Amino acid sequence: GPAEHLDPALSTEVSASQVGESLYDGLTQVNYTDPENPEVQGQVAESWEGNDDATEWTFTIRDDLFFSDETQVLPSSFERAWERASDPDFAGDYSYLFSFIEGGQEKLDGAAEEISGIEADDDAMTLTVTMSAPYANFPAVAGFKLFAPMPEAVEELEDQNEWENGLMVGNGPFMLDEPWNDQQVMLVPNQH
Repeated sequence: GPAEHLDPALSTEVSASQVGESLYDGLTQVNYTDPENPEVQGQVAESWEGNDDATEWTFTIRDDLFFSDETQVLPSSFERAWERASDPDFAGDYSYLFSFIEGGQEKLDGAAEEISGIEADDDAMTLTVTMSAPYANFPAVAGFKLFAPMPEAVEELEDQNEWENGLMVGNGPFMLDEPWNDQQVMLVPNQH
């Protein structure tokens, strides 16, 4: 059946995930070629490193990636997306995952304006994430669709729910050819 949402901040269904993973690339992805030994691999992140107790992760972002509107994917693209997806007036069903990040639960509860555990450095191309508790598996979770980057264009909307109703701008291998509806989703290769 038709997906309820394609926006990675709101999407919860498998059918939407299949489209979303075509439109958006995350920090990492899990390679299941060997099902008994899945391997976390970089997608937008070229590398990552955690501190000794897995309470801080620093992702180095590739500098050769662009959204379908030709704007560069930057560490701040992830910060923008995570702040958007954790807005208590907009947050979707999977937004509880931000509680793993320092200040994420406070943001979801409306007690904070931003997630304190996110530091994006566009000059150094690094995204540093401070966890609310040790979390050794965060690099695998960081590839989940909820954590996909967002371009500056999303900030131009008065209503964030409208993002998925137009030609969403993504950084994945495909892009929307026309706005989607409950009958079809038309994708074409993303040249950027």
